Amino acid sequence: MSTFALTVPLARGPVRLSRRDLALDSTEDVALQFTVVDQDSAAGVPLALDSAAGDALMLNVWYRSWAWDYGRPTYSDAWGPLLWSGVGTILPSPPGRVDVLIPSGTVSTWRGELEWTAQLTYAAAKSTILRGAIAVHV
Repeated sequence: MSTFALTVPLARGPVRLSRRDLALDSTEDVALQFTVVDQDSAAGVPLALDSAAGDALMLNVWYRSWAWDYGRPTYSDAWGPLLWSGVGTILPSPPGRVDVLIPSGTVSTWRGELEWTAQLTYAAAKSTILRGAIAVHV
């Protein structure tokens, strides 16, 4: 099993986009360990998440869309087709921890540049989309 730890802020500046490049074996399970913090800084505090209160995190993986910018390729803000979606498991400890398991064999059809979105439903605030980018090499 491949395990990757990711820290994602509930409130983040518009300039930063989380990026992780992953090298995956298509026969392995992939465990993503999200830690959700309140702000995008070193002083960010993990959120107290509780599934009984209605908190949840859904991970979606998309193909990254391409566009042209003055004759050169660039990424578009539009998402391509949805490849996979899964709901995370909120752990009681440590605070802010949500684990998402991508079963073995799932990534075998994934190629090239992908994007992920994590839809966080947080009872103490409105739902927020946390975005990131993943380059996957299978």
